[in-house]
Amino acid sequence: MLKQTLLVGLLMATFSLCGIAQNGDFLKSATGLEFKIFKIGSGRNATLGDMMTVHFVSVDHKDSILQSTYRNGQPITGFTLQKAQYNGDLSEVFPMMAAGDSAVVRVPIDSVQKQLPNQQLPPHLINGTFLTYYLKLVKMQNQVEFQEEMQRLEADQRIKDDQLIQAYLTERGLNAEALPSGLYYVRVKKGSGGKPIKGSEVSVHYTGRLLNGKVFDSSRDRGEPITFPLGQGRVIKGWDEGIALMEKGEEGVLLIPSHLAYGARGAGSDIPPFSVLIFEVELVNFKE
Repeated sequence: MLKQTLLVGLLMATFSLCGIAQNGDFLKSATGLEFKIFKIGSGRNATLGDMMTVHFVSVDHKDSILQSTYRNGQPITGFTLQKAQYNGDLSEVFPMMAAGDSAVVRVPIDSVQKQLPNQQLPPHLINGTFLTYYLKLVKMQNQVEFQEEMQRLEADQRIKDDQLIQAYLTERGLNAEALPSGLYYVRVKKGSGGKPIKGSEVSVHYTGRLLNGKVFDSSRDRGEPITFPLGQGRVIKGWDEGIALMEKGEEGVLLIPSHLAYGARGAGSDIPPFSVLIFEVELVNFKE
C-alpha cells in the first residue's frame, strides 16, 4: 500500500511540475470524458492506424492502483489506435497527443457501467466516482515502422533468450535437446504410449516457472491436467511444439524462449514481457 501511495504521489507531483495543478479544471470531450494533456513532446500527433506504445497507471477514487505498466518496467506496445468505440474510450485522447506527451484522464464509473450492463462491477468501482488514468505516450509508429522494429527486437531477443537458457542448463547440469525454433527439451522420464499428432486431444500436467524459479501457474495445484487439441494454437507455440515431442506417460522440462511464449506483451502481472518460461510437464494421456 505504501508503494502504491508513493507512486501515485510521484505521478501527481510530476504532472503538477508540467505546469497544471492537479485540482485545476479538466477539459471535457463530447462524450463526457474528462482530461488534461501535458504537452512535453514534439512532432505530429497520433493518428488513427498508428501502432502505439504507452505507459499507464489506473487508480480508483481512493487513489488505489488498479493497474500499472511501470511495475514491470515495460509499456504496452503495438496496439492500434482506432476510432473511439464507446463513451469514455481512451482512444479519444491520443489524437491530441504527440510522442512524449502525458495526460490525466478521468472516466466516470457510470460510463463504464453502461458499457457493461450485464456485469457486476468490482466493489471498489462505485457509481458517481471516477476511474483515473495517468498516460504517457512513449511513441507511435506506422505499421511498416512497427513491423521493422519488432523484427529487429525479436532477432536480438532470440539471442538473449538462448544465452539465458543455455546458462540455466549449464548451472543445473542438464542435457537438453535443442530445436531449430529455439525451444529446448529435457527428457526426465521416458514414456511408452506413442506420440500424439496434430489435432490429438492431449491431457497435460504442468508447473510453470520463470527463470528465477517463481511459479506462476500449476495444474498440479488444481489437481487436474489441462486438456487441449494439439497444434491448433490453443496454447503458446512452445507448448504445441514441445508436447508433440513426448510419448504418453513421459515427463520432461520445456525451456521456452519468449518468442514461443508471450513475447513483448507478457501475460498479466505474473509473466513480464520477454520472459523465458520453464515448464515441468507430463503427458498424461491423448486421444487421436
